[in-house]
Amino acid sequence: MQQLRSDRTARRANRPMVAVSEHTRDHCAVLLRVESNESTKGRSLATAKSLFATRCADHALRQHMLRHAGKKYKCGLPGCPTILRTATELKSHRRLVHENIEKQYSCSDCSYAAKTITQLRRHRVRHEDSANVEQIQMHSCTYKGCNFKTRLNSNLRRHVRLHTGDKPYQCRHCPYASYTLENLRKHILSTNLHPGKTIYECEFCKKKKEKQMDPFCTNFAKELRAHLLEAHADDFPTPNDANNYTNNIFRSNQ
Repeated sequence: MQQLRSDRTARRANRPMVAVSEHTRDHCAVLLRVESNESTKGRSLATAKSLFATRCADHALRQHMLRHAGKKYKCGLPGCPTILRTATELKSHRRLVHENIEKQYSCSDCSYAAKTITQLRRHRVRHEDSANVEQIQMHSCTYKGCNFKTRLNSNLRRHVRLHTGDKPYQCRHCPYASYTLENLRKHILSTNLHPGKTIYECEFCKKKKEKQMDPFCTNFAKELRAHLLEAHADDFPTPNDANNYTNNIFRSNQ
């Protein structure tokens, strides 16, 4: 029996170290406290599993409920429209996006470098996908003579507009229309045709009786959603209502 325990200890010592999240480390700490408590002999493993499962369920529920609560933490730095769900996310965003952090994680297959190991992993997926392209489900254009293929169905829908001529992204300031939001953004912001104008303007502000107030204007749908939830809560009681409205501003004819 003593030899068996020694073998188990040796195997555990030789296991490779893995990166774990703070959430996982908390659960591991619970497990260790239970196993180290002499009063729980005979039931420590079952107790630890129960605590672990309960804490995991609670954490997952809290993360899910944030989707219904909406995003309340604005970055606030000049030119940044980012709105996040928690103070932790906001802190991480400012550190990774706005602070001058050294990109110490380099890709072994190209010149790309990342600030975090998570960003590098996401980048590495591109190389892995290109190496296994035959195993990836591709969406192909069904128009005769067109060989367009893409991994994303949204890209295919955008491509099909080239064949149909559908241009749902209409400029508010002139007859210009485009089949992509990117082209509309360039038209309004990167040319001298509409100086000082924006992509979005709140129609509900216009309906208010206080006509001396200028309507809310922005170039970002996320900022418009945040405005609708804050200034027009009667019309948009939930984030879902605001999302549905902004998603249908440029509705395709398809």
